[in-house]
This record gives sequence, structure tokens and C-alpha cells, in this order.
Amino acid sequence: MQKAKEEGASDQMKSSWTAERPLGTALLLVGAAFVGGCSSGLGNNLELDGEEGLVTEAGLGLDLGLDLTDPIGSDMAVAGALIPGSGRRISFVAFTTAAADNNADGAGGSLSKVGVPDSNGASDIFVMAIEDDLGSGGQPVAFSRALVNTFRHSRCVQCHAIGSDPEATEPFAFPGNLHPGGPQPVMDDDCSGCHIAANIGMEVEWRAPRANNMPSQNFNMRSDTLAELAARAQVVDFDEHLLNDSRVTWAIESGVVPFEGLAGSSPLWSAPGYEDVDVGPVPITFEAFEDQLLDWRAAGFPVTAEASVRDITLVSLATSGVTSANGASSQPSLTFVPDPTFDPANPSAIRVGQLIIAYTSTASDLVAAGTGTADIYTTSLDVFVDRDPVSSTTLAGGLDIVNGGGSTSLVSAANGGGAANGASSSPSIDASGDLVAFSSVATNLIAGFVNGNGAAADVYLRDQGLPSTQLVSASTAGSTNGGDGESGEPSLSAIGEAIAFSSLATDLTLDTDSNGFRDVLFTQRTAGTFSNLQTASRPGPGSEADAASGSPDIAVTSSGAVGVVFESAAANLATVDPGTTNVFLHEGGAVTLMSQTRSGGVSTPGNGNSTAPELTPNGGGLVFSTEATNLDALQATDQNAVEDVLIVDLVGFRGTGEVLGRRVSLNWAGLDAEAASSGAFAGNFRESDGFFGTRTFVTFRSTAEDVGVSRQDVVTKFLVDSTANVTDFSVDSTAGGAPLTVTFTD
Repeated sequence: MQKAKEEGASDQMKSSWTAERPLGTALLLVGAAFVGGCSSGLGNNLELDGEEGLVTEAGLGLDLGLDLTDPIGSDMAVAGALIPGSGRRISFVAFTTAAADNNADGAGGSLSKVGVPDSNGASDIFVMAIEDDLGSGGQPVAFSRALVNTFRHSRCVQCHAIGSDPEATEPFAFPGNLHPGGPQPVMDDDCSGCHIAANIGMEVEWRAPRANNMPSQNFNMRSDTLAELAARAQVVDFDEHLLNDSRVTWAIESGVVPFEGLAGSSPLWSAPGYEDVDVGPVPITFEAFEDQLLDWRAAGFPVTAEASVRDITLVSLATSGVTSANGASSQPSLTFVPDPTFDPANPSAIRVGQLIIAYTSTASDLVAAGTGTADIYTTSLDVFVDRDPVSSTTLAGGLDIVNGGGSTSLVSAANGGGAANGASSSPSIDASGDLVAFSSVATNLIAGFVNGNGAAADVYLRDQGLPSTQLVSASTAGSTNGGDGESGEPSLSAIGEAIAFSSLATDLTLDTDSNGFRDVLFTQRTAGTFSNLQTASRPGPGSEADAASGSPDIAVTSSGAVGVVFESAAANLATVDPGTTNVFLHEGGAVTLMSQTRSGGVSTPGNGNSTAPELTPNGGGLVFSTEATNLDALQATDQNAVEDVLIVDLVGFRGTGEVLGRRVSLNWAGLDAEAASSGAFAGNFRESDGFFGTRTFVTFRSTAEDVGVSRQDVVTKFLVDSTANVTDFSVDSTAGGAPLTVTFTD
């Protein structure tokens, strides 16, 4: 279902899911669900599946409650679960770190809820369960997700900083005394910086007092940290100032923006990270702000979203069940398998499902016959809801991931049961957890293997239910003949009916392969085997890409369409910006540039590199990292000059031919983030019947605090329920009295 990062491949981890429903039935930590359509001629819409639209809330910065001695690695994987009965949506994230489980912060702090002894000094696999922290008003609860964004907005910061020079240690003394009894404003010739002609009688105390007016307090919060802002909000008269002060109501609700008409236009008054950025009005209603405040207080004033991480469990556990494995583990690939015996009426009694994680490890004690070389393993963990993760007793709203030890199996095994005689890597697991694709340099995994590439890797599929191993990257000479070049980066679709991988081999298909570059190949499973490989990264029959392609991902839609996405530096797959790497989709025999905006017959290729494509489980959506500044169809202005994460609706593309993307790495105001985001993993919530639901989440790496505050630089974004459509049209209007005629043009 997800494919792991491979040595020498893209810097981003690959994953692939396919969600299948019977025909006629009904997919980031930003969420989205997709259906194409057109809204009564009002534009080319990316209408998002059913009741949800492409509307995102503040990112949930994953906070593990401590600072790790080794940061979370780039090789992550995600899966999701919809809990029957309660409707809870749980996002699971598998990750790697060399921080010791029982001393993760170097001061004795445990990473998992148990704190398994961990002395291997190498990376381990962990999995965490995350649940959105929405309060009764439907707003995020943690200060880091909701209130911090409003407190740092220039409309609030400017008022609170009026009496202090940000560069000075002493409060700034304003000349004159135009406002007796109150703080002195920055003066200009006509007072228009603060007053408008229609409202010259503005309150004289509309700004916070200067620090030297009230020596016991400093009201300048420009440089406050997250914790300092949260502390400030708690000591202030909560009801009088935050909930009932007309000045706060004005700052949030008024359309009048202080200073030059643009909040954030003056570096003197902008909050850190917002210098020279026009942040505009506060992007929240006072009613929503009030809900956030009340939910925050009711929850006990949580500063971060640490409570959203319901449980963390060590996956790479030794056979003893009491210590970590004795070698390095990495490259997780993850699936959630619902348990049909789960009883919503007694949720804590029977597991709701299993997490099955495939990964690479050099440990020799994960199974009894471990070799100590790089092998592929799977570990199964039980997931219980309404249980305390420490005591395993009943706890409403709890979640417990249990690794009892002894649930690990060797995947990279030879037919007949022997150990592999070479290293294996890059696992990709299907939704059932039975099928695992991987690459290996071993030469004894199948009987009669003919090695065609020396010490280079080939791609295999292991069916653990049989068990048996099959060579996937077989040459046209026969099913046991390896290709004449290295193959890797396997990506397996959710129910294992299709696979894609990249290869330097020239003899895997009947097509001529003489370009000398890595290509992307794919095929579907027929009668239990993969054969008849085809090239996805080619302009058309009889032609070849003029540069390397890789990082493939594959999905099969409910109608049977096989979609393969990949990145390529080729200039002849489509009209592209010269010298850039781009993201492409091969489907129905055609290759389409996805790192573009295409609408109304006009195509604009991305003006920067786009990489690391990831498909949503049913192939309905695509996420990738991009340096391009012209791919966001909704927020055209992209001036942060850093990498972003983009999501593209593929269902709408299949219906209309339009390619319309939307950045998921925007900040809480829906504008450019202050720092880079990349490495996205798209997931959705699997239902009790085994099918994937329509709700989606995206987990990605970001150092931007305005996207999601996280000590681990990992952010998950969930979909906010909405009926919104993403529209693509131009608007012409003529000023005048009501009624005003507006013309919409596709």
C-alpha cells in the first residue's frame, strides 16, 4: 500500500493506496475528498466528494511531549481508521528515530507510553495514533493550533506594541500628548494612520497601554514565544478583555485595518515571521474566536496539541517482547486492517483492527531465524479504542496500540523457507497486509533464478498467505529471468492488483528501450502473477523519454482505470519549463503533466521543480512537493520562495480534463507559509467493511510555525466539513447601485 524510500532514489518516501468499492458505490498531518463536476455553469469546479470540500483548518503540529535526541526521519508512512459506532477518525503515522524509547530526550523521558528498554543506538520504527482535537464549537482546542494565530495577527500585535520600540529595551516615548489619559499613537500629519474620516471619534484607549504606563506588566507581545503568549492569555482578565472588550471585537470583526490599510505592511509592527507580508484581516469570526477561547479554557488551557497523540508504540520489538531489536530499522510501510468482530456496544473488549507495518531492518532478533543483514519484516499490532494505553483499562476516548511481541514475520524469504542471501529494502504493503513488494539483491528468493544484472537489485512480491515469493522485474526471456539492469522503488496498490516500479533494465518489456535512462514500469496482477510489464514514462508508442523518471506511485479506480504517477526530468513527455523536474500521470495509455494549471484550454506548466508524487487510496487525488509558484489555482500569489505541498483533484481531471491544484501547506490565514513544506503522505479513513471513506488527511514535513507548531516539524491537516467548491472562472463587474450585475466566465 505504501512504498518505502529507496537508497539513491528521491529524498521523499513513496506511498500508494487504492480504495475499491463495487461499481456504482462511492477518497492531508490538509485533508480533501474529491469528485469532479460543474456548478450550474459557474465555473470549472473541483467539487469535493459528497459533503466535504477542499477547506482546511490549522495544521496539527505533531508534538510528542518531549524534544527527541534524534529527530523523526524522512521515511514515514500513514494510514487511517474510521471507528464504528463513535465515528472517531484516527490517523496513524509510522516513523523512525534513533532516540531511545526509554530515554528519548536524554533526560529519562519515554517516547512510547511504556518506555521499552532501547540500547541499540540505531533507528527504530514507532507508530503513533493521532486524533483531531476539535472542541464543542468545532474549532481546534490547543493554543498552538487556533488561538496563537489570532494573537500573532498584526491587528492584535500592532495594538499591543504601540507603546514599545521593538528594537529597544525601554518603552518608546511618543512626542506630544494628543490623547490624554491613554497611550500615545504613532503620529502623522492628518491622523489617518489610526482614524478614518467617517469615524474620527474613535475610542481614545483603543490600543493597549505602554509598558511604562503600567510598570508591572509589559503589553508588547511581538516577541512572545508560543508558551509566553499562552501564559499571557491566561493571566489577562479572560472574560472582560478577550470575550467582552469592544477593542478585541473591533480588531477581529472590523474591516478597517490599522496603519497604511494593510496589517503587516509595516515591519515595525508585524509579528516575527510576518515582516513585509500583507496578512490582511483576521481570518476568523468573533463567534469562532469565542468558541476557541471557551473550548481552550474548558480543556485546561493546553498549549500544544500533545494530547492529540493518543498513543505511541515501538514496532521493531525483539522476540523477547521486552527490549528493542538489536539493529537499525527503517523504511516503514503501513496499513490498517479492520476487525469484523469489533463490537461498538462494547468497544474496549475486542480490538477494532490491526496495524501491519512492513519495514527494513538489520536486526537479528526480530524473528528466531534472523540473519542480521538487511531484510524485510512485517509486524502486526492490535488497536483498541476506549482503553488507557498505559494500564489497558477502560477509558472513554482512549486508544491503545499493543505490540505483544512475537507478531513479526520475515518477508524477504526464499521459496521453501530459506533466508535471503543478499540485502533487501523498500517494502510496499497492500491493504490486507498479506502482500509485500520489495527490492533485493538476493539471488536465491525463487527457484531457477537467472541473474541478469550482477549485484544490482530486482523487484519481488511476497504473498505471506501462501507463502510464496515471485519475481516481478522479470525479463521477457522468462518469469525467473532477472532484468539486465537495476530495478527498485516498488509501489503496490491497495488490494495488490497492480504494481509500479522504476528500472534501468532494457529487457523487461517488448518496447524498445534504448534511452539509457531510468524508466517507470507497471502491470496488473493476472491469475495471481504479475506479467506483461508496460512503460509508463514514455511519450507514446515507439518513443522514449529523453531523461530519467522515478518515484512511481500507483492506484486503480473503482472503474478499473490504472493510474501511475511519477516524477521525471524529461522534456518530451509534455510541454514543460526547461530544466525542471515535473510530476506526470500515466492513465489510459496517455501521459499528462500534473505539475501544471490547465483550465479553459490554457495550460501553464510549473515554473519550478515538482517531485515526490503520492496518490490518495482510490486514485482520486494527488499530492506532491513543488518549488513552482504558479500552480495554486485558488491562491495565485506564491511569494514565499520555498517548497510547498500541492494537492490535485484527479476525479475532476478525469471528468473535465482540467488540472487544478491547491496548496495544502498554506498558513492558518490561507496565505503563504513562512517556511518550507515537503514530503507529503496522503491517507484516508478505512471503514469497518474494509473500504476507504471519503475523508482525507495529509501528513507532511514543515518548519513553518504558521502552518502547524511542532517540535518534530511534522504536520497533519484534516478536512474541515464544508460544501465548498474549488472554482475556476473570471469575474467582470461594473460599479453602480443595486442590483449589481456580475458576469462569470468559464
